[in-house]
Amino acid sequence: GLVATPDNFGKLGEKPTHPELLDYLAGRFVAEGWSIKKLVREITLTRTFQLAVNPSGNAGNTDPENRLLARANVRRLEAEAIRDAMLQASGSLDRSPLGGSDNADSNRRSLYQRVIRNRLNPFLTVMDAPVPTSTTGRRDVTNVPAQSLTMMNDPFILSLAERFANRVKGDENLKTVEAQVDAMFQMALNRAATPDELKGAKAFLGDADAQAARAKDALLNANEEIRNTEAQLSALREPLRKQLLAKRKEGEESTVAGPKPFAAWDFSKGTKDQLGQAHLSLEGGAKVEGGALVLDGKRGFARSQPLAKRLRDKTLEAWVQLSDLGQKGGGVITVQTRDGVNFDSIVYAEKQGRHWLAGSENHKRTDEFNGSKEKEALEGPVHVAIVYHADGKITGYRNGKPYGRTFRRDALREYKAGDAEVMLGMRHGKGASGDRMLAGRVFKARVYDRALSAEAVMASFSGNASFVSEEQILATMTEEQRTSQAKWQARLAELQKTKTELEEASKSAQDPWRDLAQAMFNLKEFIYLR
Repeated sequence: GLVATPDNFGKLGEKPTHPELLDYLAGRFVAEGWSIKKLVREITLTRTFQLAVNPSGNAGNTDPENRLLARANVRRLEAEAIRDAMLQASGSLDRSPLGGSDNADSNRRSLYQRVIRNRLNPFLTVMDAPVPTSTTGRRDVTNVPAQSLTMMNDPFILSLAERFANRVKGDENLKTVEAQVDAMFQMALNRAATPDELKGAKAFLGDADAQAARAKDALLNANEEIRNTEAQLSALREPLRKQLLAKRKEGEESTVAGPKPFAAWDFSKGTKDQLGQAHLSLEGGAKVEGGALVLDGKRGFARSQPLAKRLRDKTLEAWVQLSDLGQKGGGVITVQTRDGVNFDSIVYAEKQGRHWLAGSENHKRTDEFNGSKEKEALEGPVHVAIVYHADGKITGYRNGKPYGRTFRRDALREYKAGDAEVMLGMRHGKGASGDRMLAGRVFKARVYDRALSAEAVMASFSGNASFVSEEQILATMTEEQRTSQAKWQARLAELQKTKTELEEASKSAQDPWRDLAQAMFNLKEFIYLR
């Protein structure tokens, strides 16, 4: 400028390089009614202001700092201008005048950005926009890593780059890659792309397309190998499954609808354990009526005989209808120590209204499934199952389908044979307690001495008599068949892992056109005036 120290025109500041010109401009400013707009117009229309940045003759040596204004100075655009230039290139700039201020992600000109002293626009701030609480005669012009990082990672800038790319790709008039790339240069830099720039951009886009094609082919190959491997497993297992089903029909093996439990109660047939000796006794007014165990939510519950088998990983399952969806804390089916202190239970709405919960002592193994709110259990029975895996993970199911998320809070509790029992209608304890009781009807209940798979839970819910468990198939296999199955299963797991990695890589792969647009935003030519 005419004075290197615009904040200090006194003796401590530097002298103007063209004092007569400075006096003339000051006089014109006053004569034109103190109009800043007219002063700016007069300056920008001068030949000096329109000079190129390249020095002529020996001017670069005689006046290296350009104090005499023989050429233009290279300067970076102001923060607001950089933002507006990106909006313009992306086709998003909103030129509507007047009105109130806008948020940081607005498409309006940066002139209308809201200025809040303790919540400034981070992009404008990092690009040296002045702090509004102090007077600034000339803006700082810094070149720091934070600016480059912002231009590469700011979500708003990434969205503008994507819009810029889509603007070009969506233009039906641009028939070729060359035309599209050239249009990007025109929109961003106001000039045509050079032959070298066209060549480089085409090579970049071509490499990205080739890489995407290779990834697509790899995913197709992985899917094909998965189908072939699954076919090999099916060819090995299906004859054995059919053989087991044929034995059931011949009466050589008792028919079981779905996976076989450790203990099971069907209240259309009474209170006896259908598979063992864990028969139930009814207490506190609980009764069997209309094919269901009827619970009043006050004192009624059922207690089994001591369990004859150790339990650790397990599955609890029940078909239950509620009398009141607004009730809280009642247990449907519980496995507990005989003193009633330690337990695992299917609980309704203890922590979160209308949600199923895996209850435990002091919530030691309890967390929210974050499943859906219960809406149907008042009108009819719903199937609820909770699976306790050996590694401590707990999975919920409702009507055969996963209920919310799987979680792990603590290691599983082991229940010793002879020191565990099953409770129905009460969360835990030795006797009825008001905040632990369930009001409703239980139609069937089951306890499994293992963690059921999702397939097995669905088979149990649907009453699928054609379900054959993994244990049954393994028991029928020869040693050679088991070895072959293990080989194919290991191969299938490897292929599934490869498929997952390819899918994740495909999801994270960025659009090369967006990358090209963002690269143009980061060009010095885009943010500097020459």
